[in-house]
Amino acid sequence: MCGDSGSPAAIASRESSSSYVAAVARPGFPPRGGILDTETTGLNHRKDEIIEIGAVAFTFDAAGTIGDIIGFMVACSNRALQFLPRSRA
Repeated sequence: MCGDSGSPAAIASRESSSSYVAAVARPGFPPRGGILDTETTGLNHRKDEIIEIGAVAFTFDAAGTIGDIIGFMVACSNRALQFLPRSRA
């Protein structure tokens, strides 16, 4: 998905035209939540890399119904980020 869509110009264009992000959250949806998504080159933490990270922030009600999208973020790596080794504390 990243390709050209991860370039700074493409991200700025998406952010300026993000009409699906609510300017103000509707009443009745006070809790806030978020979803984080990662794309990797594989599942092996020793050799594979993170190539894209995305996040969406939203409001929801007591029943779990999603109210409004209140923010989003997409980050693509031109140079993939290696998994960090797990701490051995």
